[in-house]
Amino acid sequence: MLGHTRLELLQGLGRPRTTTEFASLHHLTPATISYHLTRLHRAGLLTRRRDRHRVFYQRSIKAAKPTG
Repeated sequence: MLGHTRLELLQGLGRPRTTTEFASLHHLTPATISYHLTRLHRAGLLTRRRDRHRVFYQRSIKAAKPTG
């Protein structure tokens, strides 16, 4: 079971986002968002990509919504 916050984070990944973007969207601290994103990444539900000083998160194939 994911829990409400993690489910919302996964659903909000229509495009890659940074921890700061998530914090602003969900009105949570960057530390709280980072905690949840790390857990989702470890579970294989997110991928992350570094672009200089920013890290972008997006849903992995494992977490992709089923079609049909």
